[in-house]
Amino acid sequence: MDRDLRARFCGLTSTIASGGRDPPLPTTPRWRLPRGPSRSAIRALVAATPATALRVFDINLRQQFYSPEIVETSLQLANVLKLNDQELPVLAAMFGLRGGVREQLAALAKQFGLRAVALTRGAHGSLLLAAGIWSDHPGLAVKVADTIGAGDAFTAALTLGLLAGRPLDDINRHANEVAAYVCSQPGATPPMPGQ
Repeated sequence: MDRDLRARFCGLTSTIASGGRDPPLPTTPRWRLPRGPSRSAIRALVAATPATALRVFDINLRQQFYSPEIVETSLQLANVLKLNDQELPVLAAMFGLRGGVREQLAALAKQFGLRAVALTRGAHGSLLLAAGIWSDHPGLAVKVADTIGAGDAFTAALTLGLLAGRPLDDINRHANEVAAYVCSQPGATPPMPGQ
């Protein structure tokens, strides 16, 4: 991975805080935002990123640690959404989305002005939508050792692919490969093999 791309992916730089004009920088509004001033500070930081920044929202619905208000505010701040096939019905009910999976993803993209939407389907791969283009990957067969971390690995590969401007099918294939590899290893963050 080239050093500039890695630097943009790994963290916020001081130029963002000062309103600088760096290339697109990913930020990730996270689900379980703290209460009070911390929540406000996180929202303000994400909102302060340039319009060209990649703001990836990996939704991660967990138990009672979300509300429609948090979901909607986070979606309004994001321009990329990653969710799984168990979370889509929750969002469909929350926002009154109708139709099949593709119609619901397209409605989310339109309603919140998302550049891309990624739906992961476990062993059945993933479905991506960006700029009106669909990419459907069937998934890869692996002997599963541990599924923890697979979604985050998928999101990381998706984000890097979007930042690099790769074709959607290539992004989808690579993200599935990375997630499948993580599933085949024990632990959430196995060392990645050399490419």
